[in-house]
Amino acid sequence: MSSIALDPYPPTIRQAPQDQTFEEFYEASHDHLIAFILARGIKSDCEDIAQKTWMRVWANWDFWEDRGTSREAYLMTVARNLCIDHYRRS
Repeated sequence: MSSIALDPYPPTIRQAPQDQTFEEFYEASHDHLIAFILARGIKSDCEDIAQKTWMRVWANWDFWEDRGTSREAYLMTVARNLCIDHYRRS
């Protein structure tokens, strides 16, 4: 894993433009996602949760509608729910 600044709450949530590709969004948001998961105390399964998060975001990428929230907010909501599921199972 690369060195990551562990700031799970950046000053502002980046607004991903609607024409941004999934790959561009991934590159811009992956480190923030990892920091978000690590901040919740999940170290051993961090990469697994991140992968599941990206799979869900990818599956819904073409159906995204801007309803006043950013794609990053959606990404973090999926990650938060998967973290909750992780704690329920353990």
